[in-house]
This record gives sequence, structure tokens and C-alpha cells, in this order.
Amino acid sequence: MIKLISNPLLCFIISPMNALTITLISIFSVIFGILLISSIFSYIGYKAIWNARTYEINDPVKIQFEDIEEWTTRIPLSFKIKKKLPDFDKEVRGFIYSPKDNSIKKKPIVIMSAGYGRTHLSYLLDIGILTNDGFEVFAFDQFGTGMSGGSKQRGIHFGRITLDSVLNSIKESKLFEGRPIYLYGHSWGGYSVLSVLGKHKEISKVIARSPAGKPVLSTYVLGQSMLGKFLTNFLYIVGIPMIFLFQGPSAFVSAANQVKKNKNTKILITSCKEDPTVLTIASPIPKLIKNSQENVEFYIRNDLNIHNDLLSKEGYDYFKEKQAEFYSIMNTIDSSYEERMNDFLSALDRTKITSDSNEKEKILNFLNK
Repeated sequence: MIKLISNPLLCFIISPMNALTITLISIFSVIFGILLISSIFSYIGYKAIWNARTYEINDPVKIQFEDIEEWTTRIPLSFKIKKKLPDFDKEVRGFIYSPKDNSIKKKPIVIMSAGYGRTHLSYLLDIGILTNDGFEVFAFDQFGTGMSGGSKQRGIHFGRITLDSVLNSIKESKLFEGRPIYLYGHSWGGYSVLSVLGKHKEISKVIARSPAGKPVLSTYVLGQSMLGKFLTNFLYIVGIPMIFLFQGPSAFVSAANQVKKNKNTKILITSCKEDPTVLTIASPIPKLIKNSQENVEFYIRNDLNIHNDLLSKEGYDYFKEKQAEFYSIMNTIDSSYEERMNDFLSALDRTKITSDSNEKEKILNFLNK
């Protein structure tokens, strides 16, 4: 039986086969529409996370340079990223932090890579521990953050590209010639210091604190904090092509796989058992523990579940308490603001923001042995 359809736009004859075709086309159109909308949301989410610069917030609760200045000096140092980029300013900037007792000639140089949303100034506690033990530290801001050039952060993968460029520039400049090079990184920086090891086998030692494992998974975890788990799970599946489009194959470079390629560099990985920021799915630790290597050791804390695993419980509690108090004052600006802020700063005691003594000892013993 043939049924005639009259339509000002479509005039054709529908047979049973044509009806099936239209049904399939309709289903395909719905699926395509969902994928298109999801891709747009993935694109917006990606841009929101990575298409912005990060500057260090003037937070007086964090350790300041003046807190370590008694035994530490610093001078600025910069390197240019040797990669084709649209940015006019391609310099990576930071400081060389040195102990005042001139013991650095006996020690290796430590290159420090910062975490996401932070500059190297968030790691002055770490830097102070190292310089107080006689190490010289070159701590730099990731591209697109703090003092460094770049209009945006670009992605987790760019931490590896930046560090690779810095290491190549150091080698070419012969700035630290004759001295072993150690790497030290936290979170995003932890991923960076591990992911360059497949190429830079000249590195003597590496410390990776609470490291991320793979850029594509780290973007997923960051998305969860912004969009929620359900929406992120869906967008992640359809958004993988979008991540590939922006980051290329670098988005899938695994820190664990790069470590596997390097049997010479001594590696210490530290973390809390439950990291609330780098979730298990995004961490290289389970895979590295499963596929153990003689050159890789771990220090996992069970007493506290925080992302900044170097802090002691008392130091972390004091920091969170005072930071909440500081932002409360900042968010209530009235006639008493100046008095309340002065009282807060007068009572603030950053010496209470302490490192965990066991982890500190583990790190220093690892670096010195």
C-alpha cells in the first residue's frame, strides 16, 4: 500500500522502507544533537579551566619569603620556551633560591615545578626546607601563571613541555654544569617532573608530591569540581576529541609510562592515602605500585587526607583556620575593616604552619643519600 503525503516543503511517497529510514535519521539526528551540545559544553569547560592566566593571590597566611630570608637569598632567572606559540612573551621566570652559608657548591641543583592554580610562591615552605639543608633551588612559575609569560595556562600537558624546555635551556647554557640536577614537583608539577623522565634520563633524582597521572584524566577531575560528577562523566566521554583537538597527543602522555622508560633516575613519590584533589583515577601511584621498579619508592601518609601532603596536621589545621578568617575579613569591608585586618595580621603566626616531620625527614634523607 502506498500513502501520499502532501507537504509544502517535502512532497514524496513514503514506503515502509522510507518510514524506517526516517526513523533512523531521526534517532541519528537526536544523538548528533546531544553530541554537538555536549561538545560545545566540553569546549566551554575546557576554555574556563585552561584559557586564563593565574596570578598569585596576596595571601598573608601563606609562607612568605621573609619567613625564610634568615637563611635564604634569591636572584631572578628566566628561560625562553623554544616552541612555536602565538604568545609574544615566551619567557619562563622564577628565582634561584640559595642558602646563605655558600654550601651550594657541594649540593645538586633542585628544579621546582609548581602545581595548578599556583605559582612557585606557594611552595616557599618546601623551598625553605631545601635551602636550610644546603640545597640551591630554581623555582619557576608555570607558563601562563605568575611572573612567567603566556596568555593562558594551556593545559596539564604544557607543564611537561615547559619543564622540558627549561631543562634543555639549562643544559645549553651550562649554568649548572658539573652539578647533578634533581627535580621537585607537586600536583601538576608532580606530573611534569615524572613525565619528562622518558626523555631526560640525565636527571639524578626526582621528588613528586601528590602527582597527577595523565592530562586527559586531570582535566576530568578538574571538571568534576566545576560541573559535578554526573555531568562531567558524560561530557568527558564526548569531550575526549575536544581535549585531543586542543592538546594533541600530549594529553595522553602518562607519567607512569614515562617512569617505566627510566630505570636510572631515583624517584620518591609522596602522597596521602586519600588525596581529595588528585583522585585515584587520575593518579599514577596505583599503576606504579603495581608495576614496581627498583628506582621508585613511595611515602604514603595514613594520618591525614589532604592534597598538600607535606603539611603537618597541626600546620594544616592552623592554615585552614587562619585562611578562613582572612577571607571572612576580606569579604566584609566596612568601617571596621582596617582595624580587624590589622588585628588579624598582628596575631598571625606563620611559624605554626609546619611540615610533617616524618615526611620532611624522608625527603631530605632521600636527597642526601
